[in-house]
Amino acid sequence: MLRSFSLIFESLMPDEPTLQTLFLTEKATKPMAHRHPFVLLGPAGALAALRALGFRTFSPTVDERYDRLLDGRLRLDAVLAEVERVARFNASDWQQPNLLAAVDHNWRHLHCGGLLNVMLAQANELFAMATRLGGWRERLGVGDGYIPTGLD
Repeated sequence: MLRSFSLIFESLMPDEPTLQTLFLTEKATKPMAHRHPFVLLGPAGALAALRALGFRTFSPTVDERYDRLLDGRLRLDAVLAEVERVARFNASDWQQPNLLAAVDHNWRHLHCGGLLNVMLAQANELFAMATRLGGWRERLGVGDGYIPTGLD
C-alpha cells in the first residue's frame, strides 16, 4: 500500500535556459525498484526522457508541468509547490489506480527486461544511422568484425 513519495534531486539542474543539459543518473531508478512514486527535480525534460525509455510517470496524480519549464528557478519553485501539495495526500489519494499502475509498470520495466529492450532498440537505431553514413568501417579501421583496441 502506497503512503508516500520520494523527492529525487538529480545531479544537474541548470538554472539558465541557455545551459540546458539533459543528464540523468540512476537516481530515478531507486524509487522505481522499490515501487515508489516520485517527484523529480532535475533538468527540463527529465520526465519526458524517462517516458522515452518506456517508464511511466505519475500524471495526473502528480502535476508534472514543472518538467517543461526551462528556467531552473521557476522549475524549482514549481517542484517545491507540487511537493507541498503531494505531501498533504491522504491514504486514499495514494491508492488511485493510475498511480498504482504506473508504479507497478515501472518496477516490471526495470526488473523484467523492458528497459534493456528499449535501450538495445535505441542502440540498434543509432548503429543503423551510423551505417547509413557510409564508409564508417574504413574511418574507424573496422573490417571483418575486428575492432582494434590499441592493445594488439
